[in-house]
Amino acid sequence: MANIFLSYSSSDKSVVKNIASLLENQGWTVWWDRDIPVGENFETVIENELDAANCVVVVWTSKSVNSEWVRSEASEAVRQNKLIPIVLEQVELPLSHRNMEAALLFNWNGIDDHPELEPFFKSIKRLIPTLNIQDTNSIHDQGNLNKSKSQQNIGSIKTSQNKLILISVISILILSIAGYFVWKKNASQKEGYIIEMSGIVKSPKGLPIKDVQIIVEGTSHKTVSNQSGEYELKLTEFLPGEEITISTSHPNFENSFFFFKPSSEHIEDFEIYLNPKELK
Repeated sequence: MANIFLSYSSSDKSVVKNIASLLENQGWTVWWDRDIPVGENFETVIENELDAANCVVVVWTSKSVNSEWVRSEASEAVRQNKLIPIVLEQVELPLSHRNMEAALLFNWNGIDDHPELEPFFKSIKRLIPTLNIQDTNSIHDQGNLNKSKSQQNIGSIKTSQNKLILISVISILILSIAGYFVWKKNASQKEGYIIEMSGIVKSPKGLPIKDVQIIVEGTSHKTVSNQSGEYELKLTEFLPGEEITISTSHPNFENSFFFFKPSSEHIEDFEIYLNPKELK
């Protein structure tokens, strides 16, 4: 798994390649090429790589702002509190991402230096708790000079570490037990919570899309849109305030993810817009 997950539109692959090389030269590992191994599920691989990465760098351009796939990856990165956006062109960002500070790399050719690169690197370093190769080598050399002195403190350091680990384990155990009983009490009081959803699946032009599979992630709840793009979902055993993840699947359209917390038991006119698949 890589330190950095790079989210972008395939139309921007040439400049994104330079960005990936730039990050790798800093000593970080980058997942960006989306070369999915034969037999692997595309969505599963992307989801695993995004979850495992320390940070997600989203490259916003005139192409990527219209990519539902990039929007979904950016939203998931926000949810996991590890999004670092960069903007290569003067475009209007999606509404949910306009209030986030971004590295403005306008007119950057992907090779020459740029004043926004240094704060961009600093943002990444705050999320990746590792040093780059140059820093690691420097510390390693300094460590060799002080090796004899450090060995004298190994016993006391290990003892302190063991005590901290033991205290942490006990604290986590106590909190887990307390959390379980609180959850169990709330769940018993709210058992049988049902949510009914309905709406229409459309293309960006507003045309209905049939045969779109709509799935509630982590559950067995799913449905398929009809000839008019309409769908209905009845979700059981959900707790009030619990976040729900809706995903879509269709061979001719990009998969989408929607994250929200239902505010009522009846959600009507929940429209879903899908973009045609881009050529990779």
